[in-house]
Amino acid sequence: MTPVNSTDKIREAKVFLASRIADEADREGIPLTEIERKMLYFSESGWTLPEMTEVKAVFDRQYDRGLFEARMARLIRRARSRLMGGDKAEYETWKWAIQELHGQDHYVLALIAAAPPTGEVTRLVITALVIIGVILVALFLVGRGY
Repeated sequence: MTPVNSTDKIREAKVFLASRIADEADREGIPLTEIERKMLYFSESGWTLPEMTEVKAVFDRQYDRGLFEARMARLIRRARSRLMGGDKAEYETWKWAIQELHGQDHYVLALIAAAPPTGEVTRLVITALVIIGVILVALFLVGRGY
């Protein structure tokens, strides 16, 4: 059995993540263009597609990065949610792929990091409001001499 090298694992992780994001776009009826699909493989220093320099040049000329990233965030949230509610093994593979890319320069990883699950953001906001409320009550009580 031939050992799997790091580049093969990175490629496998990117292919998995990119395919799940593209699948979600297909489900929505607005598939990714070839350039959008290829941008999911972009990296300044890590493994990427051989033609990435040309792909990035076309992307920079023809696409609005902000709109693209907002669309990817929506697709990533929905794909993650679908995977969490579906086949456990597939969701575990999603987590493995993210872990495999962790700490490296991969655009798809930055896109995923910029798309936290909706519930987590809500929980953080509620937690922050509770903490602020507790602090305000404590300050009020201290001010009243309790």
